[in-house]
Amino acid sequence: MGLPRSTLYYRPTPVRESTLQIMARIDCLYLEDPCSGSRRMVEYLAREGIPISRDRVRNLMRRMGLRAIYQKPRTTVSRVNQVDGRFASINCYRL
Repeated sequence: MGLPRSTLYYRPTPVRESTLQIMARIDCLYLEDPCSGSRRMVEYLAREGIPISRDRVRNLMRRMGLRAIYQKPRTTVSRVNQVDGRFASINCYRL
């Protein structure tokens, strides 16, 4: 058959109700402020009286597919675009 016996008999454990409630609250907070990452999410949850570690919040956010929105560094911007394209509208009027 080519299938390990452990794979055949494996039964995934169901997610606890308390974890589902925390995930639902994280989702609501993320919809209000999508720029918040795991650190800020821990602060929001602590204000509401939910003690939870940052690692657990990070894992739950990763499981739900949530990522903080932030400006990423633009390290590969070419120098030509910076010099020529910086004041392109001004250069048009210097004819």
